[in-house]
Amino acid sequence: MAGRSSGRPRLARVAVAAGLASSSLAPTASSGALGPLGPSGPTGPTWLALSRAALFAAGALVGSGPSQAEVYRSPEAFVAAAGGQPDQPSHLLQPRDLQHEVREILGHSYKALRIRYWRAGEATIWVLKEIGKEEDITIGFVIRDRAIVTTEVLEFREPQGWQIRFPAFTRRFEGARLADHNQLDREIDGLTGATLSVRAYRGLARLALLFDGRVNASPAAESPSK
Repeated sequence: MAGRSSGRPRLARVAVAAGLASSSLAPTASSGALGPLGPSGPTGPTWLALSRAALFAAGALVGSGPSQAEVYRSPEAFVAAAGGQPDQPSHLLQPRDLQHEVREILGHSYKALRIRYWRAGEATIWVLKEIGKEEDITIGFVIRDRAIVTTEVLEFREPQGWQIRFPAFTRRFEGARLADHNQLDREIDGLTGATLSVRAYRGLARLALLFDGRVNASPAAESPSK
């Protein structure tokens, strides 16, 4: 399972790049390029222009965020590990009353009206997506007896908030059920620097439990796999 060895790999790369740029451009005494700050200081408009260009490029890298998703486990692998058949999904259709409940949980509609899920014995398996700050977070849930058995962050695209993928956090959802008004029956504390990611996780946990309750209470809500 691919993971991060550091919370800020991109920033580290930028810092190294900026350091290399400044060290390679800085004049030295041996070069004979002397300026108003002495042998080790910057001299001339060319050096200043190149330095500014290097800093601009470093800033652009920081602001652009990750160029692709961090994939910790593919949805197919998650489904298979939970005992499902990845190529044999069922589908939940969202009637208007369910759409209304979804909007109350997320604050907006879920992007798909026809939602894939899988069965493994008495359990249902869900792979759902929600936006953290600007990008989708993909999270898997296994539900049995109206409670979360296990959950895992599968893909993460945001530049921060990735701490939610660690088991020390995801285990807080195990055993969680829906209480009144589709709220979780427990408090899930936040994480420093991951407020929006935690909020997205809570919302998807509620959604997975809501969807599980719907398919188990009303088989007519299911549509055959295609």
